[in-house]
Amino acid sequence: MIKVNLLKDTTHKKSSGSMPKLGAATGGGSLLWIGVVVALLVAAALGFMWFDNDKKIKEGQQKQTELKQEEQRLQALRQELVKFEELKAQRQSRIDVIERLKESQKGPVSLLNAIIHAVPSKGNLWLTLLEQKDNGIKVLGETRTPDVLPDLMNNLTGSGLFASVDVEVIERNENTSKFSIICASKQSSSVE
Repeated sequence: MIKVNLLKDTTHKKSSGSMPKLGAATGGGSLLWIGVVVALLVAAALGFMWFDNDKKIKEGQQKQTELKQEEQRLQALRQELVKFEELKAQRQSRIDVIERLKESQKGPVSLLNAIIHAVPSKGNLWLTLLEQKDNGIKVLGETRTPDVLPDLMNNLTGSGLFASVDVEVIERNENTSKFSIICASKQSSSVE
C-alpha cells in the first residue's frame, strides 16, 4: 500500500535545479499584467489613430466632392461670362458703328435743318433740289411770290453755316419763278 502525505513536508529542501514558480514572490504575475495593459493601450491608441485617420480621409473626400461641384458650377459661370463678353463686344461694335454714322450725319443733318428753318413761312416757296458742290451747296426751287427770296437768303446767311449766299439765276414764268441760289460754306464747317 502506498501512503500519501497530504501535509506539507517542511523537511524537504528545495533543490537548486528545479524551476522557480511564477508567483507573487518573483513578480511574474504583475509583469504579465503590465504587458497585457501596455498591449491594450497600444491597441487602443492604434485603433484611435485608425478611426481618426479614417474620419480625416472621409472629410477630405467630402471636401474634394464639394470642390469638384464648385468647380463645375464655376466652369458653367465662366462659359456664361464668355458668352456675355462676346455679346457685349458685339453690342459695343454696333454702338460704335452707330456713333460713327451719327458723326458722319451731323454735317448733312445740320445743313438740312438750317435750310428747313431758313424757308420763310410766308409766301409759297418750294425747294426742288439741293446739290452739294465742293465749297458749298446749290439750292434750286420755285416760288409764286419772288419777294420771299431775300428772306430765304437772309435766313441762310443767318444760319451761320455759309460764308456767302448769292442768287445765281431767277427765271420768271406766268405764275411761278424758278430760282437757283449758291451757298458757299465756311472753311471751319465741314459739309459732307
